[in-house]
Amino acid sequence: MQHPPRLLVVATVLFCGAMLPSLEAQRPHGRVCAEGSVRLVNGTTPREGRVEVCQDGVWGTVCDDNWGPPDARVVCRQLGFAADGARAAFGGIFSPGVGSIHLDDVACNGDEGASPTVPAPPLNCRHFEDAGVFCEEVGFSCNDGDVRLVGGDNQYGGRVEYCFGNSFGTICDDTTWDDNDAQVVCNQLGFTPTPSGRAISIAGGNFGRGSGEIHLAGLDCTGDEPSLSNCTIALTFFSIFCSHSFDVGVLCPPPNATCTNGDIRLVNGRIGSEGRVEVCYNDHWGTVCHDGWGPLEAQVVCRELNYPSEGAIPITFSDFGGGDGLILLANVNCSGTEANLAECPHVGIAQFFCSHDEDSGVVCPDEENACESGAVRLVGGETFNEGRLEVCFLGHWGTVCDDEFDNVDAAVVCGQLGLQSEGAIALPLALYGGGVGVIFLDDVDCLGNETRLEDCFYPGEIGESNCLHVEDASILCPSNETKVCDNGDVRLVGGSGNYSGRVEVCFNNAWGTVCDDDWDTGDAEVVCKQLGFDPMGTTWFFLGITYFTLYKC
Repeated sequence: MQHPPRLLVVATVLFCGAMLPSLEAQRPHGRVCAEGSVRLVNGTTPREGRVEVCQDGVWGTVCDDNWGPPDARVVCRQLGFAADGARAAFGGIFSPGVGSIHLDDVACNGDEGASPTVPAPPLNCRHFEDAGVFCEEVGFSCNDGDVRLVGGDNQYGGRVEYCFGNSFGTICDDTTWDDNDAQVVCNQLGFTPTPSGRAISIAGGNFGRGSGEIHLAGLDCTGDEPSLSNCTIALTFFSIFCSHSFDVGVLCPPPNATCTNGDIRLVNGRIGSEGRVEVCYNDHWGTVCHDGWGPLEAQVVCRELNYPSEGAIPITFSDFGGGDGLILLANVNCSGTEANLAECPHVGIAQFFCSHDEDSGVVCPDEENACESGAVRLVGGETFNEGRLEVCFLGHWGTVCDDEFDNVDAAVVCGQLGLQSEGAIALPLALYGGGVGVIFLDDVDCLGNETRLEDCFYPGEIGESNCLHVEDASILCPSNETKVCDNGDVRLVGGSGNYSGRVEVCFNNAWGTVCDDDWDTGDAEVVCKQLGFDPMGTTWFFLGITYFTLYKC
């Protein structure tokens, strides 16, 4: 999904109890920002974002302890926006910052003009507590009863905000919010029902959490009212538990949709017949939660997309990457005979609480891009006998999780590849880089006498795992080719001469590096001795970015 670009706004801020210098102050030599300047980061418009302030030439965030509307009003006024209608944002909703947290326990009254003071640094904050603001343009006003949609991919969907007291606030989903209420919002905005559909209510929090006041709860509309102000209020027991986690949203029917309700697509696969499943409703694409996702649902998706359905593999836990935006379906329950996914029963559109870590996918049988089922290959290595292990099923390549994967399993793979199996080494944690797409196998347990990896035991179904690609298994097979090095040989690489460099050691006719955990001068001296250099005066250091250990003999 395409999202608006993230914006950054810079100005000067007057912090309460700490009026910081103006932008006209000279920027210190070598510093990246003017002392006291402030900016909004990672908002979707110039009027919103994470608040960052410059101290000692470095940008830092503001902790949300005691952060509130008066503080937001001061920030917005100093940025040139309207103070009225300013809303405070909490909990790092504009994504956590990095580096220093410069301010904590800011306490404004809304119109400070005090002498400069230096606030105490935060002692108990983390970046998930970074403060933000929502500002309005100068001259902004809203009339009681106005509504707007915020946070959607287009003008037809988003979190519903309602105006009261010249300020927009959210509406609580306290079990009464339904499609009739959503239709009234769309009526009020001029988005009337079309032949292709009506308004769809979106459960709380699916368009992100709002901030400020929660203006309404317990709405009970018939669907024919011209505005929310004409609906009745029927508060429930659940109304007392309202928070911004339950902010409601809507999807209004667009007059000229770019996709049809119920359309599906596969996203982020290596080829067209695999990927994360996304579904369209009211011109919004969203993902499918993996709750209840299984072979029957995968068969229906593949059939709808004109791929063979028999043998389709359901993918869970976001193997094809988590989506963004809405999660539109969950607990889909197909019989397997449906022509399309929209015919399958489900709990309702966006009426549940899932995360994008649980997005569903499929692998459809693909005869045009076929690899031999059960074939294996090594990817990402410098030589043919090393690399990330990938295995083929249904014409698709996928990876193998390193859980329980050991040298016995590696030996079977090396034998299948026609390489020497004795001395094969299993390597964990995606040593040759994480793969993409599906993780086909998990908890592989070979006896050692198998001729193919697919003959080994593995619990569960193909494509069923609880792993991430940072756990992809890799293998180093002994080489049958010309000898490159002997086991235990060492060499120095990348240094300025023969006496320094990254240490590499030989195993199975291939060079590899040495991790710096617990490495010290004594170890470095052994390397220098082995290379025939004088160990006296040996030094060692590590390069933290690449994790290679370097030495100077």
